[in-house]
Amino acid sequence: MTDKILQQLDKNKALVSANIDDIMRRTEELETTLEMTNDLVDSTSAFADKAAAIKSAKMWKNLKMTIALVLVSASAITLLLWQMGVF
Repeated sequence: MTDKILQQLDKNKALVSANIDDIMRRTEELETTLEMTNDLVDSTSAFADKAAAIKSAKMWKNLKMTIALVLVSASAITLLLWQMGVF
């Protein structure tokens, strides 16, 4: 009878040990996943900041080009009208 109990105890010890090993492995995997997630959040934040800076720079460049185009067009129209004798 005691041999059966000891055998059952050994099986239970092995099962508990295997479960603990699985929990430790999962914990390590979760920690790795958490680190990767934090890195991704940091990268996303940096990307968003860089994208906002690029967007702002492009907006200003576009505005400057639009102003230059309007000035050149207005000058050309004024010159044409002056040449035609309107002014």
